Amino acid sequence: MAVNKKAAIATSLGALALASGYAIYHASKAMSDVLMKRQDRPNKHFTGIDEANLIQIKNRDGETLNGYYFDQQAPNTMLMLHPYGLDAMDMVSYVDFFKTKLNCNFLLVDVYGHGGSDGEIYRLGGKDQDDLIDWLRYLDQHFDGNILLFGKEMGANIILNASGKLQEFDQIKAIISDGAYANVKDILSYRMQRDYYIFHFPFVILMRYIIKRKYGIDINQLDSVELVKHNQIPTMFIHTKKDCFVPLKQVFPLYNAARCKKELFVLKDEESLFQLDNADGNDYLAVLDAFIKEYLD
Repeated sequence: MAVNKKAAIATSLGALALASGYAIYHASKAMSDVLMKRQDRPNKHFTGIDEANLIQIKNRDGETLNGYYFDQQAPNTMLMLHPYGLDAMDMVSYVDFFKTKLNCNFLLVDVYGHGGSDGEIYRLGGKDQDDLIDWLRYLDQHFDGNILLFGKEMGANIILNASGKLQEFDQIKAIISDGAYANVKDILSYRMQRDYYIFHFPFVILMRYIIKRKYGIDINQLDSVELVKHNQIPTMFIHTKKDCFVPLKQVFPLYNAARCKKELFVLKDEESLFQLDNADGNDYLAVLDAFIKEYLD
């Protein structure tokens, strides 16, 4: 009887473990789909900005990408990339901020899978590097003048990931990286734990396997710290102490790994760069203005 009782307990535990494993796997699969599948937003097609001209290009895979060009009749152009899950319209406040600081045109891009651009999944800044290069080739063919690259969170990571491949563009003079993260694996683990109380083991490990198998993207390879080592373009790293999406500690490995000319400053009171006070004597604005003028003028 004792043997039968032990066997029953072992069978019950085995069934419980199997059920738990099944539940964990399917929870990880569901979270992977939420992370990767496009979620359209009401402002998908960028409406209400009269001064923005729609530009569409085909990327190297033949898919249509949308950009919105603010023609200021200026000698230089700032290309802007938005965060994950948002779109070009969310960058308009940055256009208004930079308009007062430099004589620049602005090209706001809907990243693949976002806004009005094609794509049914988010690519998390991997193959998006190729699309950035396609946009830069378009600018090279159609507009004169120097280029400044500005990215927010995932947009910044796309730029940093591609930075080592941009030597063909002599007109790119500087990068401003705002709120970038060290790599996708770390930020995913952080967000899963913070937002859903899901821990790296086993959920994120399973998610990596599912995303690689189902979507063809290996999040372990999306490592901006490694890729930024090849950057030769002067780069300013900006992060806000109050960043509610990417913790401040994520910027330091990026800054330390970059071998280009670089600057770093941390905003203490503002939640976004465009909230900086324009009052005289603002040290942050002085650093930002000096950086831009050094490389664009």
